[in-house]
Amino acid sequence: MELEEYKSSFNSEDAAPGWDAIDSVLKQVYAEQEPKHWGTIIKYMLGGPDPLDGISAYQSSAGNRDHLHFCSYGFTSLYYDEEAVGQEFSKFGFELTFRLLSKLPPDEEPIWVCNLMQNLARYVFESGKWFEEYHWIPAWYGLKTLDTFYGKNVT
Repeated sequence: MELEEYKSSFNSEDAAPGWDAIDSVLKQVYAEQEPKHWGTIIKYMLGGPDPLDGISAYQSSAGNRDHLHFCSYGFTSLYYDEEAVGQEFSKFGFELTFRLLSKLPPDEEPIWVCNLMQNLARYVFESGKWFEEYHWIPAWYGLKTLDTFYGKNVT
C-alpha cells in the first residue's frame, strides 16, 4: 500500500489498521464468535508495563479437540503510523498465538496465559530479538535461557 492510499483509507486519529487487520483474519476463522478479550489499563507506548495492548481468546474445536485459541495484539503496528507504510515488516512482523486444551470455564479465566504472553513480549521488546514462524518454547525452559536454547549468544 502506498502512503497516499494509506492516508485516504485511514484518515482518522483513532484509526487502528493493524488491529483491524488481525480482527479481519480472526473473523474469517471464527465468524461471529465474540472473543474473550484482555486489554491493558495503560498502553505500553504511554508508559504502561505491558507491551501487548491486548490478547483475545476464541473457543475452538479445530482438530477435534476443544481448546482456547489466544492471539496477541502488539508485536505489529496496530495504530495509524505513516512511517510503517511500505516497510518489509510491521513493527516486529508477527503476533503470538497460544492454544490451551480447555474450554473457557465460566467462573475463572486463564490469566496465566496472558502473563506468559506479556513476558514473552517483554523479552522481544527489551532484547530486540523476535520469533519466527514455527518457533516454539519448551515448557521447561525459562525466558532467560531462550538464547541458549536457540543457540544464540546472551546479550
